[in-house]
Amino acid sequence: MKQLNQIMGGLNNKRLKDSFRIGEIYKKVVSPQISQRTSSITYKNKELHIEISDNAWANELINLKSTLIKKLREQFGEIRDIRIKVSFQRQENKKDDEINENHRCKKCGSLLITRSSVYCALCVDTRKNEKRYEIFQIIKETPWISYKEISESDRKSFTEQDFYREKKFQIRKIYDIINQGYMNIKCNNLNADLNYFREKVEELVIIKLNLQPEKLRETIIEQNISPKWYKIYKSKDS
Repeated sequence: MKQLNQIMGGLNNKRLKDSFRIGEIYKKVVSPQISQRTSSITYKNKELHIEISDNAWANELINLKSTLIKKLREQFGEIRDIRIKVSFQRQENKKDDEINENHRCKKCGSLLITRSSVYCALCVDTRKNEKRYEIFQIIKETPWISYKEISESDRKSFTEQDFYREKKFQIRKIYDIINQGYMNIKCNNLNADLNYFREKVEELVIIKLNLQPEKLRETIIEQNISPKWYKIYKSKDS
């Protein structure tokens, strides 16, 4: 019985030490604002469960998740995941409540991280994705179009820099698709599709040169893609 009590006492002591160490690491990684709004931290089944009292700060904590996992793994080596839960609790300080009430996200109503912000981090990311998708649709439907050719009403929600950043990204994607298609064709892969390869080659030239499809010529294609790609492009169907 005495031995069992010693073992249990050792386990409890280890848990206390682990909890203390986790708390210390947590305070070093997160900001004081996040730490103050953290209501509980528990370590269970190789997972860290964190409760935080505000949506906006929870979003900020999500951004720090990978850093926190890395730091904890250096100490414990057994952190599988971090689960974050928002538990809304009314703050005792009414003055802080009144200040925070005036600094909420205009879209979702979450408390803002800084008083100069208009939208929370989550809504900003959502808006970025919406903007990227809007530009993607324009490029998909008219890959030859330049920013100046887009109507003012269509481009009012994004800048020229936004447009060409997304266009550059789409060009890289087409390069990857063509290169993969080239490898499939060369290796006689069952997934090889020569017609699709040709379509993507033409799309690449059109989008790079802002070239109308009816102006596309084989000489232009040859000048703007690698010789190995052009050789496949000109080859006959097997």
